[in-house]
Amino acid sequence: MKKDLDKPGRALFLKELGNAKSAAYWLSCIFITGTMIWTNVFVPIENIQTLVSTSPEAAAYMTRIWSQEFALIQPLWVFLLIWMFLSSEVFVNEKIDGRLEMLLTTPIKLKEIWNSKRKALLSLILPVTLLLNALVFLLQNKIWIMKLGISPVIQPVTLTLAFLIAPFLAYCLGSLLGLLSFLVSNPAVLQSVNFIFVFAIGFAGNYLISSLVSESGTDLLSWRLVGFYAGIALFVCISTQVLSKKLDKDYVISHIS
Repeated sequence: MKKDLDKPGRALFLKELGNAKSAAYWLSCIFITGTMIWTNVFVPIENIQTLVSTSPEAAAYMTRIWSQEFALIQPLWVFLLIWMFLSSEVFVNEKIDGRLEMLLTTPIKLKEIWNSKRKALLSLILPVTLLLNALVFLLQNKIWIMKLGISPVIQPVTLTLAFLIAPFLAYCLGSLLGLLSFLVSNPAVLQSVNFIFVFAIGFAGNYLISSLVSESGTDLLSWRLVGFYAGIALFVCISTQVLSKKLDKDYVISHIS
């Protein structure tokens, strides 16, 4: 990392970091963190509490899989949602208002620009995602014991997906979307596609969770599913690296609207 951020890479990284660290970053982080904690820690209490006296086994099952439901989609979705908010300034607006075209007249390589942008976003979004994961699991463990008398069983497979594989997959997808903003003629259209893509992941994830819960009376997560997530991440990562070879200054300048 240190080698990658040597001049001019470090100067580019700091510039992109300053551009991304806007009011939208802080507001989105506060809003998303609060919403995720409320929906994944406090909302389930009432639903589970009704089962504690009537069906203790069902209550224990719900507490066990709720953390798995969170890990299955929320870290991925939260990472991409914040990425979408920040990429408007870092990737899209810079191309639309001509700042990218001016930057391309310098000796800086286009791939260095792309790397600095995605690393700046990673350095801002990853800590928020990991902190959110830790807060949700910690509060579930503490508050549910006090309110319900039941401790959620947070398994290693859940932690691996939430803290490692899901953020890695999200970073790979975000890097690909950022790369495409260089390669397409109209980045504003791509931003609309990004918006639809991110929210489609959220809706599809909720549908997947509902399907898994209705069809299974056991754990939702398995190492096989984690491996599937990792496989998708590696595929996207390799595809992005192949596409990055098309990062040619003349090509990008000729496709700036």
